[in-house]
Amino acid sequence: GGSMARASLLPAILSLLFVAGMIVSTVDVDHFSNATDQHKQQEEVIAETDLQQHLDQPIEETATTCLDPSGPQPYILMPLGRSGSGSTWQVIGNLSGMETPSHEYTGGSTKKSIKFFEGKGHDDKWLLQYLCRKQRKYRDAGVVGFKWKPYEPIFNAPAAQAGINT
Repeated sequence: GGSMARASLLPAILSLLFVAGMIVSTVDVDHFSNATDQHKQQEEVIAETDLQQHLDQPIEETATTCLDPSGPQPYILMPLGRSGSGSTWQVIGNLSGMETPSHEYTGGSTKKSIKFFEGKGHDDKWLLQYLCRKQRKYRDAGVVGFKWKPYEPIFNAPAAQAGINT
């Protein structure tokens, strides 16, 4: 559809962001596209239920069924310092079809980031689950994701390592 066509602009946009001093990571949706018929039936049921209630629930799916390959392209923007990432997020969203909220999901300061990852413990599915919820909530967007400030102290946390390895 239209969001896929707009998402085709993503490689050029990501190249510009790299030049601007930001690290951008996309998640390979095709890697997770082995959905089963049972999963497709679950998706139909979910679409008929209250979306917000669904977004608040943890996802019990495996990595092979969570992301929708025809949905918005998941990505993570890792701004280095005060780099204008909020404006960049707006531009990416608008160019790809729909602006989604801009926020630093893992924390906007070192202290908040450490607290976030301490709360995740050894969870190795947090990132994938979060991106899946974003895809479901913003089905008409070309891209979904969040800003992850790369504070050095958090990269030794098991959940941060798991997220990076996703």
